[in-house]
Parts: sequence; structure tokens; C-alpha cells
Amino acid sequence: MQNMDQQQVQINVTPLVDVLLVLLIIFMVTAPMIQSGVNINLPKTNKASSVQQSKKSIVVAITKAGKIHVDKKIVNLDTLLKSVDDLSGKDKTQVIQVKGDKDLAYDKIFQVMNKLVMGGYQKLSLIAETQ
Repeated sequence: MQNMDQQQVQINVTPLVDVLLVLLIIFMVTAPMIQSGVNINLPKTNKASSVQQSKKSIVVAITKAGKIHVDKKIVNLDTLLKSVDDLSGKDKTQVIQVKGDKDLAYDKIFQVMNKLVMGGYQKLSLIAETQ
């Protein structure tokens, strides 16, 4: 009876470590594939100044079909300013990044940017891909 009391029970953690390492590898492989925002074919340029997306910037994306997305939420031109105001807390110094599909009519991008400027936002950036 004393023999059983003195015997220590140990948990084998090797399988747990193996599973955790496999999960880590899966997340490391899939994380770069996940894009934030809407899938848009951006226009290409030879030279563009790089703009780092900060946590404070708001992304306004316009698809080829002309749909306007504000941080993944579809809005129309009339509700665009309200959506941006809600996200920015009406902070007019907020950086707004505008992404337009390369096949989109310039007029639609201009309407969106004009609406933002008329709403008091002055820090607008156009996003493009480098070749």
C-alpha cells in the first residue's frame, strides 16, 4: 500500500507541445493571406510614396461596381460622411485612405473624395500598388 502512495504521477506534455507548434505554424502561414478590407484591383504606378497604414487611418474602398465600403461596411454616397464621422469621432484631422479599383470611372473616386473634403476632412490619401 505504501508503494502506491509514494509513486508520483506525471503528465506527458510532449503531445501538447507538438499540437501547439503545429497551430503556431498554421497561423504563421495563413496570417499573411488574410487581407483587411475589400478585394480591389488597385492601379499600378512606377513610383509611389509609401504610406504606412496606421491604426487611426480609415480606409474607404470603391469597388469596380461602384460600391463604397467604409472599413468593410457598404455605404452609399449620402451616408458616407456619417459613417466616416462615426469611425473618426468627428475628428477632421483623421487620415482617410481612398482605394479605388483600377477599372473604376474617375468620376466615382472624385465624388467620394469631394464628399469627404466638403465634410471637412483634409488628410486624404490615394492608394496604389507599385509595379
